[in-house]
Amino acid sequence: MAAFKLGQPFHHVVILANTHLCWDPEWADVKLAQAKYLLSRLARFKSLVAEKFECTPSVLLAGDFNSTPGDKNSDGTNSILSSSFCFMRRKAICQRVEGEDRRT
Repeated sequence: MAAFKLGQPFHHVVILANTHLCWDPEWADVKLAQAKYLLSRLARFKSLVAEKFECTPSVLLAGDFNSTPGDKNSDGTNSILSSSFCFMRRKAICQRVEGEDRRT
């Protein structure tokens, strides 16, 4: 996980995180726990970066999640990841609408 402050012409901060979640279908609970832990650390890191640089950083999460949309053996990883990022995006949009946008 790292934060990058882009220069001209953007003047924006981007957080990049990468992961490789457990692949074994027999250990779906491990993959789910890994996804939850990743998101909690990412949210904490995003808050620290936002405070330090007085901005609303963009987040780019990449990796091998070992899940596919519509997988019959879905373990909930897809829904946790997508709902968490929708929440983070909605929160950023609400901050901008309410005039609290501190992006650099």
